[in-house]
Amino acid sequence: GAAAAKSAPPAPEPAPPATLAQAGAAFEAARLLAGAARVEALERSDRAAETILRGRLAGDDRAAACFLAGEIRIERGDPAGAGEPFRRAQDADGFAADAEFAAIEALEAAGHDDEAAREWTRWHKRWSASPLGGEALLAQARNALRRGKLAEARPLLAAALAAAPWLAGDPRLAFARGLALYLERKPAEALAALGPAAGSAGTTYLRALCYQAQGSLLKSAALFQEVAERYPESPLRDHALFAKADAFLDARDYRSAGEEFARVASRARIPQVRAEAELRGAGALFLAGQVDSALVSLRVLVARYPSTDVAARAQFLVGEALVARGEHAPAIVEYNRVLAGYFRSAVAASAQYRVARCLDHLGRRADATGAYQAVVSGYPLEPAAPAAAYLAGVGLMAQNKPLAAAPYFQLVLDRYAARADSAKPGAVAAPEHQELVEAALCLLELSYHRAGNLGQLSGAPHLLLHRLPPSRSPWRAYALLIDADAAAAQARYPEAQATLEQLTKEFPDHPVAASATKLLAWTYARQGRDSLAIATEERLLARYGSSGREQVVSAAVLDIANERFNQKRYKDAAAAYADFLGRYPTHPRRLEALYQAGLCYLRLDRAGDAVDRWEAIVRDSSGAALAERAWARMGDVYFQAERYDDARRCYHDLLERFAGSPAAGLASLRLAQCDYNQGRDAAALAGFSSTIEQYPGTPAAREAQRGTETALYRLSQSPKGSQELARLIEQFPTSAFAADAQFQIARRAYKEKRYGEAAEAFRRVVSQFPGSSSADQAQFLMADALAQAGSKDEARAAFEQFLSFFPTSDLAPSARFRLGLLQFEAKDYMRAALAFTRVLDDSGSVEVRGAARYNLALCHRMLGDADQARAELERYRRDFPGDARAAAVAYQLGDLADAANDAATARAEFERALDLKPGPALAVELWFRIGRARELAGETEAALRSYRNAAVAGGRNDAFRLSAVARAAALYEKKKEFARAVEAYRDIARNTKDHELAAAAASRVAQLESAGQR
Repeated sequence: GAAAAKSAPPAPEPAPPATLAQAGAAFEAARLLAGAARVEALERSDRAAETILRGRLAGDDRAAACFLAGEIRIERGDPAGAGEPFRRAQDADGFAADAEFAAIEALEAAGHDDEAAREWTRWHKRWSASPLGGEALLAQARNALRRGKLAEARPLLAAALAAAPWLAGDPRLAFARGLALYLERKPAEALAALGPAAGSAGTTYLRALCYQAQGSLLKSAALFQEVAERYPESPLRDHALFAKADAFLDARDYRSAGEEFARVASRARIPQVRAEAELRGAGALFLAGQVDSALVSLRVLVARYPSTDVAARAQFLVGEALVARGEHAPAIVEYNRVLAGYFRSAVAASAQYRVARCLDHLGRRADATGAYQAVVSGYPLEPAAPAAAYLAGVGLMAQNKPLAAAPYFQLVLDRYAARADSAKPGAVAAPEHQELVEAALCLLELSYHRAGNLGQLSGAPHLLLHRLPPSRSPWRAYALLIDADAAAAQARYPEAQATLEQLTKEFPDHPVAASATKLLAWTYARQGRDSLAIATEERLLARYGSSGREQVVSAAVLDIANERFNQKRYKDAAAAYADFLGRYPTHPRRLEALYQAGLCYLRLDRAGDAVDRWEAIVRDSSGAALAERAWARMGDVYFQAERYDDARRCYHDLLERFAGSPAAGLASLRLAQCDYNQGRDAAALAGFSSTIEQYPGTPAAREAQRGTETALYRLSQSPKGSQELARLIEQFPTSAFAADAQFQIARRAYKEKRYGEAAEAFRRVVSQFPGSSSADQAQFLMADALAQAGSKDEARAAFEQFLSFFPTSDLAPSARFRLGLLQFEAKDYMRAALAFTRVLDDSGSVEVRGAARYNLALCHRMLGDADQARAELERYRRDFPGDARAAAVAYQLGDLADAANDAATARAEFERALDLKPGPALAVELWFRIGRARELAGETEAALRSYRNAAVAGGRNDAFRLSAVARAAALYEKKKEFARAVEAYRDIARNTKDHELAAAAASRVAQLESAGQR
């Protein structure tokens, strides 16, 4: 038979249907088949439909053929291909709405729900009157449910029922309404919507889910079993089997759950369901206490399903099983395998967290903290992140890194504490997280407190603390104390007091109440309410004196003494300090009490008793911080009492033991001042020099600099001051005062106008002490002294050296200006102009810049650049209006205009210069120049007035005055006023130093007199 079958020819393929009706019948027959026969029959029907569509069909027949082709392709599992024939059917009259409806359903079958949702909206706009409106609304609602858009689905379901009332009994509508209610977490309403009927596999499965959500796990298990048994061909069958087993796992019946998961693993057809069932079965064994058996099963699953989520979770559970056996080190290895191979898995964060917990169990705290941080940074949104963040913050606090720890505590609060704008501000997301939130908040406040960031502490943490509901947690007690301490440290005393009173009310018997009472007393003291502060401290002693911690009680005793000190009740305070020292002779703060007692005696003018207390401090603990202050105080007392030897002893001891302390600079200064007060100037200068070198930039160094100047001045005022200073320089050539001493020698010579000696002495300051702070001043004064001595070339070279040595000195503009003046005097106008230009570029004083601008204009004029000179003068007038040079500027502008034959401008500028009240010499010239301008303009009388003003304004032999007198004489002759002319000529003859001019004037007088013209 087998051989015959091999040799027989293949059976002929059935002929394709010739008509549309036959093709439809063939399709219906194919849908009834199963297996390969069904696939082959559907393929033949598809080819037949295509053949018919290629024929000559029209109208309803063509539309029916398109619908048939689309349905066949959907049945073949090709919904994407079904869209094309459905779209072709839209061209037929009367079928457009139906064809478009079918095309959208094909889109949904292909998994394009989002695109289909948009198409349903367009369909409703286009075919609002179609009888398919209700069906379309129902389809659109189911689409919204698949996309999780419950808000869209609810009105669509209502609209579908309104548009098609006959859908009220349709199981599809009931299922959609039940599913919507289930997704809204309303399982009871969902069950009511589904009704009592058994319905389909989907309806039964949904009813099981509703019972499961209500906590009726056994009912849900029975319904899941019903789905699997009554609908064995349903796609939900394997999931129902799995859900039944999972119901027992939720009920913590781990033995039954293990048996059911084993049954699912043997019966499930879907590989993913089978793998998940095997994993949960192994997990049920682990939870049932069969750790060894579970470990074997888990290792098998890791090997059976590599690179899958099941393998990742199985690997994680291997680590959990080892932890359950107490094998933390091997468990770390297993967790690390999860991180190495499945770092993107959902259990990766848990694996990293469990690694950290194992490290904690092994005592490796620093490594554990790093692992917790890795959870937060790598998996910030995972459920393990808050717990990891809290433990990371605790670890960082243990490492004394409060600022690094704060963000981790904040993460816990952000996750579990409700936001301020929520319905219940300050509420916690779940009651089981209440204590974790309070612990994280307390440690967050402690982090900011230790870091000194009190402003941050008083912000969001403060607000959250006061929004949280009251509790008996000790974390809340300590958080309130830290919050109150921060408010008190920021001088928000009423707020701190309110918090402390709340704390003592909520936790009256907690040990923290004593600390709260003490802090309350401190706030009263800071407000100046010392009596109330003392009363609060005494109440603390009365209530907690025997039961409270000694640290708090002793601090209260000391605080009472401090408050009395602050009240300036020094006698009572001294007695209180003595009481503290008697009760707590070995207390860590005994040195503070001794020091404060010394201050009390000092205020009571009992300096001897004060010194005794401070001497006790240095004998008891010479290396303590308070010993430094005690030595400084003793030294000051001795210094003020003019017991300089005792003061020197205290300051020496202070420097010997606390060379790097802030008081060391003061001690060094005081040693030098002791020498100065005892008349030992040389030793004082050495001491001041040492202070300046060792403590530069400090107040002590600045005071030492003044002491150096005072000592040098006292030496310089002695008859042999210069010789004494020179001897000191020779003896201490590298000391800090040597440069100042040389500078004082030079200044003394300068003041005595011995400019040559002064210049040489200033030169030595620069050459021997180039790093001295007064080197630039010495170089400047050296150049000035040379200029005063008449050595212009050397002075010019000295100023040039200054600019080379000290280009950034504050004296640089002045030096450059002086150099320009010397170059101007030497008629080197170009270099002078460059110097004055540089002065203007510098940020010198207004006076120096104004003089430089004016001199620059003169340089341009001397160089023949009249336009540039005029521009500089006008700029000067604009930048420095009405200053002392205003008249000279007007004169220069007038002179430039006169040289350019602009008589009107020249005359206006000369008159403006006169209005500005110039000096006598310039006034004479201006009157003369104005007179000439008036004379040339034919204004004889005005010219004579100007000449007469010139004649009385200046010196008798002033050239411009004599010129004005001469022009007046000529005008008098022209007017036949010979007597005035003779008087003018005689004035010239008497006052001119020019013999030829005097002789000519006398001759003219003789001529006029001989002619009888008097």
